[in-house]
Amino acid sequence: MKVLFLCRANIGRSQIANKLYDKIAEEKSRGAGVKVKEERQGMKIKEVVGAENMIPCMKQAGIDISDSEVKQVTPDMVNWAEKIIIMTSKENLPDFVLESKKLEFWNVKDPKGTDLASHCKTRDQIKWLIENKLKSSK
Repeated sequence: MKVLFLCRANIGRSQIANKLYDKIAEEKSRGAGVKVKEERQGMKIKEVVGAENMIPCMKQAGIDISDSEVKQVTPDMVNWAEKIIIMTSKENLPDFVLESKKLEFWNVKDPKGTDLASHCKTRDQIKWLIENKLKSSK
């Protein structure tokens, strides 16, 4: 299944979900943000101030995300996806996302500004949600 994971800035939750899904499901997903700052678009995670805990957190899961790029959601991404997993508040979403019938909301707290342990807790929650999603779709 083609899954698009969305969070606010595409620095934390959607990056975690995108990479974990690809590893667990052995499929390709995409991740993006709904409010990515213009100057961060296309930046690599290792270059983003405030994302320092993301790299070691994902490394513990056997995934290197240091060169993953920050992306803003586009209508083409929404059209590509069969399912869109939202991990941000509804009021942050652009109309072209809200109009989609493919939305599913996950209540995952943003780890922004927290320590490594909190990032790992978020990673583990997302992993659990992905595994359950895959089990229920069989």
